[in-house]
Amino acid sequence: MSTNTSVVDPVLLPASQPIEEELLPGYVADNYYPVQIGQVFDAQYKILCKAFVRGILDSFEIPGPKGLHTCLVYNPLGMTFTELRNRMPEGRFEPRMLQGALQILLVSLDYLHKNSVVHTDISPNNLLCGANDMAPFEQLEKSEQAQASTRKVLGDRTIYLSRQTPKTDGDPILADLGSARFGKEQYQGDIMPLVYRAPEVILGMEWSSKVDIWSVGVMVWDLLEGKRLFLTKNDGANDDEQHLAEMVAFIGPPPVEFLQRSERCARYFDES
Repeated sequence: MSTNTSVVDPVLLPASQPIEEELLPGYVADNYYPVQIGQVFDAQYKILCKAFVRGILDSFEIPGPKGLHTCLVYNPLGMTFTELRNRMPEGRFEPRMLQGALQILLVSLDYLHKNSVVHTDISPNNLLCGANDMAPFEQLEKSEQAQASTRKVLGDRTIYLSRQTPKTDGDPILADLGSARFGKEQYQGDIMPLVYRAPEVILGMEWSSKVDIWSVGVMVWDLLEGKRLFLTKNDGANDDEQHLAEMVAFIGPPPVEFLQRSERCARYFDES
């Protein structure tokens, strides 16, 4: 591909304006390598633009301002199911369209669980469209060559606005094992996106791979209905009591023997 195309100067945003990853809760800039578009890693991997990528092709390490970073190389993937849902005419999936994706997702989880891996972060943001054709990504490269990405420049890093993820044709891929748990049958501790959090996690109980299945069920509702099954908020703040109350309203009270496994149950349930 020719690299002689002239590049239009990028739009620069004010350094004080939070964008992209800066808007994520818990984001700490020093924890990440300050990648630059056009930068070449390991003498062979060039950053073409900012897009969503996830089976590993290669890995290598690079030194950054705050230490060593491990880089993982994946095949490019398309948009998340959140993005795909939002592009639907009615903001939701048709049942037949979602059925095939759900079958593939459950096969993926069966493989993980049989190998003692609990994903713990099932959500539409971590289910991505596969890509059988690289043409959409080649077009992304051409777009970056013709018009450099809008960005803001800080002291030691540049933050870029993401380009719109292209439509792709391929089987869905379950991505992001960054919060996964390995090697045990039972675990403890807070996990999962709040709206997809299983009751045993809220109640501080031991949990297992079954929490992934809970998340799948809630996620499927959200994708089919185009809205949350559980809102989980009270006066705008996340509220575990409100979350549990919504669960009871939908599926009834939990069994007594289930609650007896939780030291926290007295906060939310009485003996009646």
